[in-house]
Amino acid sequence: MREQGRFVRGHRASPSTEIRPGERRSPATEIQAGERRSPQTEFRKGQAAHNRLPVGSVRIRKRFGALRAFVKVSEPNTWLPRARVVWEQARGPMPRGHVIHHRDRDPLNDAIENLACLSRAEHRMEHHDEVQAWRAS
Repeated sequence: MREQGRFVRGHRASPSTEIRPGERRSPATEIQAGERRSPQTEFRKGQAAHNRLPVGSVRIRKRFGALRAFVKVSEPNTWLPRARVVWEQARGPMPRGHVIHHRDRDPLNDAIENLACLSRAEHRMEHHDEVQAWRAS
């Protein structure tokens, strides 16, 4: 129902514009089988998306409340944290159960000198005081 040109929430459309079960739209507005209304804007098979990024691209995302850099490492859409990519290029694969720690606490500073590979328990202890302060606030 419209009231002075505005839609009033909770009211249904007027009975004259409602389509009931079993009713059909007028032939002028119904899409016919095989009909394409806007072929120039359709996504074609094999066409690359306009926003596709190549392997090696870097994106900054917010993760765990901080901005972090991610690198596209393979198709389709496989992204890894840049700190991990930098570590593995310089020092080889990370051991299982370990994480990359930023020594200066800046998650965007992915220089190899700033990175340390810690076990999850060591990493938890490293940030223990910060987590306790965050919980208290």
